[in-house]
Amino acid sequence: MRAPLTLLWYGGPSNRNVLPRHGTGPVPQVVGGRLFILGGDTIQARDVFTGRKLWIRELPGIGEYYTNTFHQPGAEHVGSPYVSLDDGIYCIPGNARDTILRLDPATGQTVARFRSPAGPDGEHPGAGRRADP
Repeated sequence: MRAPLTLLWYGGPSNRNVLPRHGTGPVPQVVGGRLFILGGDTIQARDVFTGRKLWIRELPGIGEYYTNTFHQPGAEHVGSPYVSLDDGIYCIPGNARDTILRLDPATGQTVARFRSPAGPDGEHPGAGRRADP
């Protein structure tokens, strides 16, 4: 180390695309040095060490259920619409409950698209069933 020492997080990205924590929304997830944060219509990656925004991806409605500030049964009751793994960020877009996207953790681009399996009646009940708000 040597002078001058400075703050790395100062003046970085705002919380504009971050869900309010008062409604007990899904917690941010960390994989491979990247912090993944859910917004009402976005998911984004930031460098976990500096806070620098790496990418942001528009996914309409992905976090809509959690966009309030009153205390409701939130993520601890209905789960999260995404999971972060080394090989991808698996998420359920808000406008297509029977679809699961695999995003590249480095770029946010879609790597694969899956459809939830059909039930005994042949219908696709949707991935990650959630109660309506």
